[in-house]
Amino acid sequence: MTPHRSSSRPKPADFVRFRLTLPGYLNPLLIFTSVWTAAFTLYAWRISSGLVFDAEQALWPVSFIMGTYLLPALVITYLAKSMGLRPDLREMDLGQLKARTKTLFILWASINLVQTAVMGGLPVIWLIIGGGPSYSEWGIRSVNGMAFALGLALGMLGYLLYEFTGEKRWLALVFLMIFWGIVVISRKFFVVAILQTGILFLMTHKVSTSVMVKTALSLLVLILLFGYIGDIRTGRSMIMQYAYLTVNYPDWAPSGLIWVYMYLTTPINNIANIFWHFPPEWNYTFARTIDKLFPSVIRSDIADASNLKTTYWLVSEVFNVSTAYSNAYLDVGITGVAIFNFIIAWLTAGLYYLGRSVATKLMYVVFMQALVLTVFNDNFTNLNNCFQIAFIFFAFRGIERTVAGKAAVKEGNHGA
Repeated sequence: MTPHRSSSRPKPADFVRFRLTLPGYLNPLLIFTSVWTAAFTLYAWRISSGLVFDAEQALWPVSFIMGTYLLPALVITYLAKSMGLRPDLREMDLGQLKARTKTLFILWASINLVQTAVMGGLPVIWLIIGGGPSYSEWGIRSVNGMAFALGLALGMLGYLLYEFTGEKRWLALVFLMIFWGIVVISRKFFVVAILQTGILFLMTHKVSTSVMVKTALSLLVLILLFGYIGDIRTGRSMIMQYAYLTVNYPDWAPSGLIWVYMYLTTPINNIANIFWHFPPEWNYTFARTIDKLFPSVIRSDIADASNLKTTYWLVSEVFNVSTAYSNAYLDVGITGVAIFNFIIAWLTAGLYYLGRSVATKLMYVVFMQALVLTVFNDNFTNLNNCFQIAFIFFAFRGIERTVAGKAAVKEGNHGA
């Protein structure tokens, strides 16, 4: 995604023209297959006695999940390629994007200042000095979720503006949002912020040896920080106690590797437990699946009334994630999983091939991180992602358009 100035007619300095193309290594079919294959391979090693199903038993839910996603995604791929679509020449007003990003940042900062005042401090400060509520209790219900989404959207907008302008102040915004995940001790915010930034980086840079090395190093740092945040939240002793490792793990080795291993494999353990041992609840309204689309204030009442808070299928209460498919299965069985995958295939593969604007490409980033994280939990039916998309639409509304006619022909050989 490379901006360039047009020589065909004068434009204000803050206008850029570009063509949008997504590289093949960000194809959702490739990403989905790679993530789930890697997770299953790690599961098959079974270096934890807490993984109670053997590889053959775990293969059934994993293969069904992969198959019901890949089939519609392949159909979409075929249809999109048969249409012979080419990327449009686009024009965008960077000045407007900068102004709206600043407005959103002021909103984000104001919300979090109010939340900090109401809560009487920040989780990382409570951790350092001792005392204060638990990190999980920080924030105003529902408001904090919106601020969560706004921070993630700001991270993407900051990175995009850095790529278009080269101004390091926008890159500082990206790092601020990542750092915020540490300040509030939110592993989810931290991971999603880095993941979305990484996807944007791969979207805007050609893969080279240098990029591959940087990506590998960034992944290693992410794993170590993931473990460090986990240690801050619960302590190293907890993960070592409940991992039930069947190998001798050195005391000097970072706990991040064990955190990542357990968080990649225990969801498969839990979904296998559901597939093999628990019949569907037959919630034809998909009550469990759509529960997180409601604000937490409303959701609590609905969940209490419908018994949706129970997680009776978990092999261990310590590891409480069950992939993105547990709720769909519990609602209406394997049919629910197939329907869920049909929808997310259209959201991901559809945007990959048919998205024409910067806004739709950023939406693709949001859905791509949700696709990567299907091995953990469901971020597609998560209100945070819905708010992210709403903020993206606000930022780009009316500031980009397709360049048609002679200008597009004249600049036909430029762009990404």
